[in-house]
Amino acid sequence: LWADHGPDFYAVHSFENVTTDDGNHIWMAWMNNWDYAQDIPTSPWRSSMTIPREVGLKQYADGIYLTQQPIKELRKLRSAHRVFSPFTISKNDRWKPDEWRQSLSFEMIIELDVNEATETGLTFKNSSGEEIQITYLSATKELQFDRSDSGETDFNEKFSKRHSVSVIPENGSLKLHLFIDASSIEIFANEGRISITERVFPEAKPFDLSIFSKGGESMVTRLEVWNLASIW
Repeated sequence: LWADHGPDFYAVHSFENVTTDDGNHIWMAWMNNWDYAQDIPTSPWRSSMTIPREVGLKQYADGIYLTQQPIKELRKLRSAHRVFSPFTISKNDRWKPDEWRQSLSFEMIIELDVNEATETGLTFKNSSGEEIQITYLSATKELQFDRSDSGETDFNEKFSKRHSVSVIPENGSLKLHLFIDASSIEIFANEGRISITERVFPEAKPFDLSIFSKGGESMVTRLEVWNLASIW
């Protein structure tokens, strides 16, 4: 059973006698990787922890999966909220919101109909041209994370630039739940069946959003975004 498919999820800690209402356990991990932990371009601190996650086991048609979901208590950090009406992105086109008012830290839930397009994805791009791209490839049923142009990436040769994981849409729909902070992205796909934890080091902040569709049209059936308040 895989705990996380990103490179920056290590030394997970669970909590004794702390469970959710339905009895599931809670854990969090060190958001770093020993291959480059001593070289990451941050000061005076070295890395951070993931958000707390509710851990469970769930039976699917292709086997049992370890699932992870953000704990419900994180909703207390939500502030400004925006809901977008469903919309369609034409073949080989890109959608951008008329106005993007997200803070440095934000939460996003998006559901995509990926039946027709060969590629559907999200691009987060800042004023310096640095970008993060999350792409779903229909032919191989892979979710790819590309941080090759996300900012500082050459501080260590082992800081890998791209990662992918197999994700099976449910009834043609792909659901992504994202938590984006100053130097991290945590992704939960299809109700936590797959999780991906990644560090990024952009020079400029924050990121703007665009959504693209290649080889066919894609429909965004749900898009909600919340600014997140500081825990301090």
